[in-house]
Amino acid sequence: MSNRQQTVIFIIDDNPSNIKVLTHVLALSGYKTLIAMDGLSGIQKIIKAKPDLILLDIMMPNIDGFETCKRLKALEKTHDIPIIFMTALASTADKVKGLSLGAVDYITKPFQQEEVVARIETHLKICRLAHALEEQNQKLKLEIKQRQKAEEELKILSRATEQSPASIVITNVDGDIEYVNPKFEELTGYTLAEAKGNNPRILKTGHTMTREYETMWNRIASGENWYGEFQNKKKNGDLYWEYASISGIKNSQGEITHYVAVKEDITQRKLTEQALLNLNQDLEDRVEQRTAALQQSERQLQQTNEQLILSNLDLARETKLKDEFLANMSHELRTPLNAILGLSEALQDGALGELGDRQKKALHTIETSGQHLLQLINDILDIAKIASGKLELYIEETNVHSLCSDSISFVRQLAFKKNIQLELQISDRFNNIQNSTIPIDQLRMRQALINLLSNAVKFTPEDGSIKLDVTIEEAAQNQVANVVFTVRDTGIGIAPEHIGKLFQPFVQIDSALNRQYAGTGLGLSLVRKITELHGGNVSVKSELDRGSCFTIKLPCQKLSINKLSINPLSNPVSNIALSNQSDIAAVNIAGLSPQSMRSPSRNSPLKILIAKDRATNVGSIWDYLESQCYKLSLATNGQEAIEAAIADPPDLILMDIQTSEVDGLTAIKNIRANSALATVVIVVLTGCEIVGDRQKCLEAGANEYLTKPIKLRDLANTIQNCLQVSSSQTC
Repeated sequence: MSNRQQTVIFIIDDNPSNIKVLTHVLALSGYKTLIAMDGLSGIQKIIKAKPDLILLDIMMPNIDGFETCKRLKALEKTHDIPIIFMTALASTADKVKGLSLGAVDYITKPFQQEEVVARIETHLKICRLAHALEEQNQKLKLEIKQRQKAEEELKILSRATEQSPASIVITNVDGDIEYVNPKFEELTGYTLAEAKGNNPRILKTGHTMTREYETMWNRIASGENWYGEFQNKKKNGDLYWEYASISGIKNSQGEITHYVAVKEDITQRKLTEQALLNLNQDLEDRVEQRTAALQQSERQLQQTNEQLILSNLDLARETKLKDEFLANMSHELRTPLNAILGLSEALQDGALGELGDRQKKALHTIETSGQHLLQLINDILDIAKIASGKLELYIEETNVHSLCSDSISFVRQLAFKKNIQLELQISDRFNNIQNSTIPIDQLRMRQALINLLSNAVKFTPEDGSIKLDVTIEEAAQNQVANVVFTVRDTGIGIAPEHIGKLFQPFVQIDSALNRQYAGTGLGLSLVRKITELHGGNVSVKSELDRGSCFTIKLPCQKLSINKLSINPLSNPVSNIALSNQSDIAAVNIAGLSPQSMRSPSRNSPLKILIAKDRATNVGSIWDYLESQCYKLSLATNGQEAIEAAIADPPDLILMDIQTSEVDGLTAIKNIRANSALATVVIVVLTGCEIVGDRQKCLEAGANEYLTKPIKLRDLANTIQNCLQVSSSQTC
């Protein structure tokens, strides 16, 4: 794909003929064009589209080109976009005015095609060069800042060396002096110029034996540190004692390039020791022991300090490497994944031509695999965010039934392939409408439950079973009650010695299992961290070849204040088994069919009104519900749904939120305002889940809120359940 095909030119002109000519010319040159026929609509579209260049006519209705240019240049999102005026006026004053407002050029009508393209290309190149120059300037500023920081650190190190109370000598690997600090000059009488190039043996007195020097050189040449005492001679011939620490300086390849000696003048101490030798032997021994102890403490302290410095450097390096790894991985994986998912979506939508069934199936596999990879990336980034304290929770009142049903739906297809029985059991105490919700981050807790359920499906053999159980753990006096989510499976189980590894990131319990069961080891770590962010905890009980039981406990102040009670009008069936052993189209709750839920006086089929804009998307739902003996009707917009409900009240309305003329939320409010429709069941079915939408729909009068994609069997179950509850309340 060329740069032109990626470049967008926005045309604002009230003359359709001009737009047609320009669009044709630019298309031949490989440019994509967007248009507006007046300044006001042009500004709005430009803010959203962010084109690369704007062709702007001067003479237009409402606001002219000058005012349009002025407003665009005043907006932060659009002020950098180059603008070329188009006009039939040849006035110099007009041109000066346009340029003063921020335009980059003029094109005079009638258009010369070659001139239009040439001017556009010229200003696009200038714009790109300006952007490139700005990026280069930013890089240079950053590099300068880094260099200044390094120079400042070097200055600090240099000042520390220059002002050190210890004598410092640096030599090359051959032992030739390259640097001495002022303290060395003060102590020995040798200046840097005199010492440089000489060997430290210029200080030798002959007091230290040759084998001691050999031991010292062998140790430091092997990379170890050496500590010891010397009696040396100053330039004027005076003798002095010093305690030295000598070590190698290594380059990035680990090779020793220099040696550094840090030496302390201990002459006074030695003189004191010599004076003490004239006392009795007992006192001398004690002094020697104390001196040795002090030296050992000093050496240990110095070694400890050096080890701490090295440990801190290693920790900082590891932290930087981890951050760089996560950033690079996110970029390198997301870039190709975006392309894969984008192209697969375009192909499936038919944007690139019609496809056969085999191609559609292959594209579905590509999209599913890409989404799986994207989820793995998101898991890794979530772990990093939690570890760095950057992940924030969005707490909202969440319906427990919906949370669990959505989580079960996510793994149902995987369980079906292995013929695994899924079961959901929620305490009756959540059926009370006042206590049906709990304050949590709905997205994160659904993520935690899906991770537990997905693991259960993965590690449960064929024909097994999995159960999600939700209960209340009563609170002790002055304490908070817990909502308890339990996932039980009949899987392969976990050995006791491996349970401690379960919640560690990037860790799986056994290499043999890794070969049989794919995964990254992130799921359970995320479960633990998400639970702990909610103030709760997660635990596990397991037995090899018998299965596992994972339990999440979340503290809930609401449950302590308002004791839950059973609603006598709620569904008495609290244990809903979701079987994957049958392809039967209708799965009825507690053995109830649509016909058996009718009131005694009703013999006609239950009526359902489907309110949805695009009838082409209703086909599968229509056929499925029709097979369940429902009488169906269709409204293609919100206003039509209101009128149809009033004209022939249905038993249930399946309402889409995004409908034309009147949106679904407004339609629900209007329907509820009609007393004759007060008992009609309304189920919202939407493909656009936005935070807060569910609560708005329920407050407007909806009985249930469902998000797509949803299995037809689950939709039928929800409809039957809602109709059953409505029927029992009416009776």
